[in-house]
Amino acid sequence: MRIFGITFEQVLAVIGLISMIGLMGWVASKNSEYEKETRENYGASAYRGTEVQTQKDQEIRRISEAHQENR
Repeated sequence: MRIFGITFEQVLAVIGLISMIGLMGWVASKNSEYEKETRENYGASAYRGTEVQTQKDQEIRRISEAHQENR
C-alpha cells in the first residue's frame, strides 16, 4: 500500500537505519565512558597498553610489589 508514493517497507527501512545510527552512538558513548573510567582507575599504561609512567601507575606498582612481598 502506498501513501504519498512511499511503501511500508521503505518506512521500515528508514526506521531501521535511524535505530542503527542511534545504537552506534549509544555504544560509542558507553565506550568512551569505559575508556575514561579505565584511565582514572588504572592509570595511563593500563589504558594504552604501554609503559607510560604516571604517578598513579607508580603508586599501583608500589602497592602491588608490597603486597607480593607480604605473601
